[in-house]
Order: sequence, then structure tokens, then C-alpha cells
Amino acid sequence: MSHDSISDDPLATMIAATMQASLAAMAQSTTQPATPPPVTLDGLLESQGAKYLPERYRPIVSSVLAKGVPGSMLPLIEHLLVRDGRTPFVVLIGPTGAGKTTLALTLPLAMALHLGERRFERPMFVHADDVCAARRFAKLGDEPELLSKARTKRLVILDDVIGQKDEAGDLYRVIRHREENALSTIITAGFGRADAATSYGEQFARRMFAGISHIVAPKGAEPTRGGR
Repeated sequence: MSHDSISDDPLATMIAATMQASLAAMAQSTTQPATPPPVTLDGLLESQGAKYLPERYRPIVSSVLAKGVPGSMLPLIEHLLVRDGRTPFVVLIGPTGAGKTTLALTLPLAMALHLGERRFERPMFVHADDVCAARRFAKLGDEPELLSKARTKRLVILDDVIGQKDEAGDLYRVIRHREENALSTIITAGFGRADAATSYGEQFARRMFAGISHIVAPKGAEPTRGGR
């Protein structure tokens, strides 16, 4: 039997070299962390958008953000990030077809692109009708999972608040909990504060409009931003 050293065996030499290269790569990865790849719209659509962005909205959202975040969105993004005692609510107001929902769905992706990182967990998109109807399909005494998530997710898009009957008070409870806990919330609505007070009461309207409102103008009109 040969007693040649391991270096004389070509296969052993190759294995040893491979192990040394692997150890060197591991050492480099621990001392020099890899630079994360830049955040791209395609990447965000795949990671975040795949979970909350309906397929039919993707082409227009991609078009809006194709050249980066529009400057007109920056004040809305900045308000959704506030945590200094103000409420990070943005209410988008306008008639049907004005683009409220499209803007609401675009904002989370615009935020991530603007920040250069994925700071937010995937947003929850929920229609106000579904919030109001959630208890009809739940067992007596059980809280529907939809309501729990709508109250507690870090970022929620509450779509199409238009005066639905809030018989169980769940729409109010969702808005109240999010306002009291300063959770970022995007609400689309077919009316302003005065009409909200008429439909739901002054306390509801006060909480719903605790942040800022943004008028989404019909096609051909110039959009404007409103205050509290």
C-alpha cells in the first residue's frame, strides 16, 4: 500500500483546494457583508405587490412609478411616516373613477422606493364593505381574523369608505384603534369630513380625519391637498 502524502493525490488536492476556497469565502462574507442590491420597482412588485396589489392595477402602478417617485407623492409619504404625536393617516377623497384606489395602492411601493429599503411589512388592502360585513360570516363570539388584522397591521389601505352601515361598529373600531396607536393608514373615501360626520357621527369623523386629506381630482382637473 502506498504511503504517499495527500498532496500527491490529484483528487485529494482538488478537494483540499475547494475547502480552502470555501473557508476563505465564508471568512470574507463575515468580515465584509455583501451590499444589498438596490430596491427596484420590479422587485417590490414581486415581494410586496404580489401580496396586496390586485393584478388589474399593476400596469398603471408600474407606469406611475416607472420614472421614480413623483414629487407630488412625497408629502403623503412623509406624513405616513410621522410618529411625533401626529396621526399617520392619509385620507384620499374624490369621486368614483378619480384614481383614489390607484394612488392608495401606489403609495406603499412609492414609500419603499423613496426610502431605498423595505421598511414596511406588506400592507393590507381591505374594502370598507368587508370590514362592515366580517361578523356576518363569523361564529358568535369569535372575532373575525380580517378585523384583527385590519386593526393591527402596521400599514393598512382601507378602501372606499362611502357611508356604509356600520351596524356592529367594526369600521369605527378599526379606525379608532389605528388612530390611537399611530398606525399608518391610507383611507379612500367618497366624501369629506362634514359628510363623514353626518353619516357616522362627529367622533368617527374626528378620528378618520385625524391626519391629512388629499383631494384626488377627476380627470382633467388639478388635484389639491387639504389639511386636517
